[in-house]
Amino acid sequence: MVGAEAPHSVLSVPSDDDEESAQRLVRSLGASLANVASNNVYLGRGNVTVILNPDHANLLARTGHDRKSLQVALHEAARQPLDVLRAYMAIPPGDGEMMVVAQPDDILVAVAGDAGLYSVVLPSWGAAAHGNRAVTMEVITDDSCELPI
Repeated sequence: MVGAEAPHSVLSVPSDDDEESAQRLVRSLGASLANVASNNVYLGRGNVTVILNPDHANLLARTGHDRKSLQVALHEAARQPLDVLRAYMAIPPGDGEMMVVAQPDDILVAVAGDAGLYSVVLPSWGAAAHGNRAVTMEVITDDSCELPI
């Protein structure tokens, strides 16, 4: 479970004839995670989620990406220069960039849905002392299931 914003649709029309399709997809996913209105781009913590459709996942796999290398590539792509962010929020002076998350492992990647042009990203709330980290625990279901708290 992860505290996240609503899904942000990411359109990508890959082509097997285009060597840059996979890199453009990675850049689009990273830019969507680093949109200038998201908490993560200002706070740089928590987990964010990327859900790839099977077509996008297959494209990335064919070009050599596995989950780990995709997390690294997305981590590099999911950032905003401070001078861009200053147009939207009061940011202290200085040069540099804001990273959406602290490390590549903070980007959760899954494959879901059906074939198509759209994948989704889910920026997290990234706030509070805990930074909205993902939590994993077993949920046992029976005739009456209570949510674990």
